[in-house]
Amino acid sequence: NFFEIDTSLLRVVKQVSLPVNVAGANSRATQPFSIASLADGSVMMVVGSDGLPNDVVVLYDPSTGSFTRPTLPPGLSLAYHSTVQSSPDQQHVYLLTPNLFRYDLASHAFTGPAVLNSTPVSIAVRPDSSGIAVLLNNSQIATLDANFNTISTYTDSLYFPSSLVYSSDGTRLNFSGKAIG
Repeated sequence: NFFEIDTSLLRVVKQVSLPVNVAGANSRATQPFSIASLADGSVMMVVGSDGLPNDVVVLYDPSTGSFTRPTLPPGLSLAYHSTVQSSPDQQHVYLLTPNLFRYDLASHAFTGPAVLNSTPVSIAVRPDSSGIAVLLNNSQIATLDANFNTISTYTDSLYFPSSLVYSSDGTRLNFSGKAIG
């Protein structure tokens, strides 16, 4: 299930149950682990099952109550608990698997993967949606433009970052983590 909260009332106003076969006839994926909103009102989610490496991507259309599975690029494999994140303008959703892909609302298609020198762990989307920062599992941070071209990389052996976020004006990239040593 996933839930809709009315932010003016601060209470759940809608509960949506996933159909038993939302992930396919032979799948036991029944729990949304990550959700992202799109500008047309639809919701993209990664649906999985605790302890099973069979996550799938599902789109929910609240106007019709229907669930569909978007076409994934060839070779895209979902990791256990892959994540999705909307761009601030909600025109794109970034799918973080063992690779990084972007879903485009206008074309209803995925692009990618981004060519990275290590596995992506976390991303931050610029406030103007013009690019992203990617935290890699080697503690490197790469900034990419909207077409996944690398703009810069940052490595600092004094810190081990765990998550990223851009400042509201996009001039600073903040990360949480711990100091090494």
